[in-house]
Amino acid sequence: MSEVRIRPVGIGTRLTLRCGCVLLDDAGTTVLVDPGHFSGHRAALDAALRATAGIGLDDIDIVFFTHLHFDHYDDLGYGPRTTVAVSARELEFFARFIAARDDGEGVEAFLAREYEHLAPVFRRQFVRLAHDRRYDFANASFAGRLRTVVPGEALTPNLRVIDLEGHAPGQIGLDCLTAHGRTAIAGDALLSLDDALAADVAHHLVYWRHDLLLAARESLAGHDCVVPGHGPWFEPRSARLIETTEGLLHG
Repeated sequence: MSEVRIRPVGIGTRLTLRCGCVLLDDAGTTVLVDPGHFSGHRAALDAALRATAGIGLDDIDIVFFTHLHFDHYDDLGYGPRTTVAVSARELEFFARFIAARDDGEGVEAFLAREYEHLAPVFRRQFVRLAHDRRYDFANASFAGRLRTVVPGEALTPNLRVIDLEGHAPGQIGLDCLTAHGRTAIAGDALLSLDDALAADVAHHLVYWRHDLLLAARESLAGHDCVVPGHGPWFEPRSARLIETTEGLLHG
């Protein structure tokens, strides 16, 4: 496995619910992860990419979503050359979620049945999503360029999709080598270094399955670098934050 270059496009924070957004470069193939950080602000994302890597949003080869929660996902009108990669299981879950809006069960009953824990702020947001055009994937700007992926699949030759379900039913991440060593793009399986150091996940606002979330977190403990969903990058073993300007990480 060869090294992948990684650059920060937007650093996540838990306070504002902004997720981390990174740009990966695997031998010239560019992968943008979780651009929901820039939800509703395409021009800001394009400007951030140009400042970070000298390319625009229309130049991206693959947009990859760790999961489809509203703070990570958005349809920002990706260019005609861009493939959008989404977990097959997440798409299946959201299809059932949208169907519950019309089949008599209702989205609130569906959410109560499916999610083990959903804080009121997230419950309200999820109810709104049932009527959100961004989740009408058949009519998305990328409808003809949607790629469903599953754990174990090679997204690119040196980026492997990993199973991190628990926070969401189809939560996935990416495993790769960077100049810093084995690196995981974790989405919300790990929110931050503080989250990684916590004994449990009682502080989480949402999780689909408690036991699977704990298992996903444990699976990331051996990595040299973790890019969490809502915080600075860190080394799990030393509990050290990694400056994203650190030359070692950028190769």
